[in-house]
Parts: sequence; structure tokens; C-alpha cells
Amino acid sequence: MNLGRTILRAFLAAAALSLALLANVTPSFAQQDDEDWVISFAGGFAKPAGGAFGHEWRRGPSIMLGVARQVNPKFELGAEFGSNKFHPAGDSIHVPGIGPGQNEWDMWRLRLRGRRMFASPDAKIAPFVMAGLGLYPITVQSEDSTGIFKITLTGTGLSFGGGVDFRAGESVAFGLESQYHYVKVNSAEVGYKASPILEFILAIRWVPGGGT
Repeated sequence: MNLGRTILRAFLAAAALSLALLANVTPSFAQQDDEDWVISFAGGFAKPAGGAFGHEWRRGPSIMLGVARQVNPKFELGAEFGSNKFHPAGDSIHVPGIGPGQNEWDMWRLRLRGRRMFASPDAKIAPFVMAGLGLYPITVQSEDSTGIFKITLTGTGLSFGGGVDFRAGESVAFGLESQYHYVKVNSAEVGYKASPILEFILAIRWVPGGGT
């Protein structure tokens, strides 16, 4: 079974369970006495950065789903599932066994991350910084007239970044984020020591039951 599909199904099952558990929670951004849950949905693009990896792969789409707990009015800790897809920028890439053809680099991520906000809980505009660490399952695939060649591996990575939330109400906010992911991979398998990326996304954050 495809590695990405397996991870996606596991995460969606966990997310469904989380939503069921959250059905009776009624927090809001402005609350200070209770801990709040936040569900994030995001999309944007990511650009490979650094060395041969950054030169050989062009930017591609990025999607993300996250569940986090506001442990206090200015700090949030949670988990995130995301995906990035890249295609070659030219004809030559360093991945062993991957040659000309229909090539793809699929990078998933399962990450723990924290966000530190710099605004009061009832502020409409809330800048923040973030940092995280996690696993980055990767599939590199080449398809041509001879068939399909595929490499799968899992990298480990650190990330940091920042952005700003625009709070549209007690239960919804829109966020702009910029993140840098440094992912350590096996150069013998994929030809690179690391696969760092720069990511820019627009997020929608939902607090279940906020304002009720």
C-alpha cells in the first residue's frame, strides 16, 4: 500500500476521533480561564531551498491539517499533518535511479509544533513565532516507458517560522505563515544530505464551540 495513503488514513482517523472528543468543548479565543482547542486547515506553496536540492526541484503545492491546544492565552502546542509535492526544475537530478521521465518528490510530515503569540487573547491581529520537530516520510518516483521506479524513506526535521493571525470572531481566525523546514535525509538513497524547504501558507483556524 502507498506509504502516503497509509499515513493519511491514520491521521484522518485520529483527527476524526479528536473532533468527536471536542464536540462538547466550548472555548473561544478571548477566554483566559480555560484551555482552548484549535483546528487548522491551510494551503499554499513550498519552495525547495539550499544546495543541489534547491536548484533541482521547483516549488509546489502545500497543504496542512493541524490540531492544537492553547495551554495559556499566548502559547499553543499541537500536532500537524502536511504534504508537499515537487517536480524537477530541469532535466538533471541527483537521486540514484531517477532519470528523465515523469518525476515527483512527495514529502509528507507528522510534526509537533508550538506557537507563541504576541497579543492579548481578544486582539484582532496577533503576530506569532513557531517552532517544531517531526518525521518527514518521502517518496521519490520516476515513470517512463519502461515502468515506474520508486524510492521511499523517512527524514527527520526541525522547523521554525512566524506569521500573523487575523481574528474574524471568537471561533474563526485567518493566518498567514512562513516556515523553514530543515529535513535530514539519507544521501545514499536520494542523493542529498538534506531537503530543506521554505513554505508560505494561508491558514483557517477554527475553535469548536467558540463564543457559545
